[in-house]
Amino acid sequence: MIASLPVAVAIALSPFALIPAIVLLLTPRPRAAAGAFLAGWALGVGLVTALAVAAADLVDAHGASPAWVDRVRMLLGAALVVLGIVRWRSRGGPAPAWLQGVKTATPRRALVLGLALSVANPKVLLLAVAGGIVIGASATGLVQEALGVFAFTAVASLGVALPWLAFLAAPERAMPLLARLRAWLEANADAVMAGVLLVLGVLLLAKGLG
Repeated sequence: MIASLPVAVAIALSPFALIPAIVLLLTPRPRAAAGAFLAGWALGVGLVTALAVAAADLVDAHGASPAWVDRVRMLLGAALVVLGIVRWRSRGGPAPAWLQGVKTATPRRALVLGLALSVANPKVLLLAVAGGIVIGASATGLVQEALGVFAFTAVASLGVALPWLAFLAAPERAMPLLARLRAWLEANADAVMAGVLLVLGVLLLAKGLG
């Protein structure tokens, strides 16, 4: 379970989590919109992770060699490295179209957006699958797997939850800091995401080869 947490941290640091979470705090209904986005994000990450755990259990139940976990880690690591390189080479492009819609999102739309960004985005999807495979390969029972999925989802949702909680606790003090963080992330999102993908991809490759 602990072995999956670095992957969860990588999801939490994703600009796909942080930037919408901050932008939604500037909408007409910031508390509701950001809270709905958090719910959708956590639901999506948890669902993908749980499905990956179930897939790992299914493979084990059919008597597959334990080496399959290392092979999957290597495949996921290679995919993340490729995505990281592509992201780095394409940095500096225009902002994604979905980001414009975030600025006027209603709570219902924010919920759908959180679910979509955590399920349909290939980078977040691969990271969640990698985390689920690690949990499924290391947990020894349903309770451990459930706790592993819960902990993974909670950590992966911190990038969305922390700006929202800071806003709830002290909106006047939090907003200037969050605005500066948003500006920095929008300027450096590609580099941040590329770095996260490359580092985690190399780690998964090393783990698979080891």
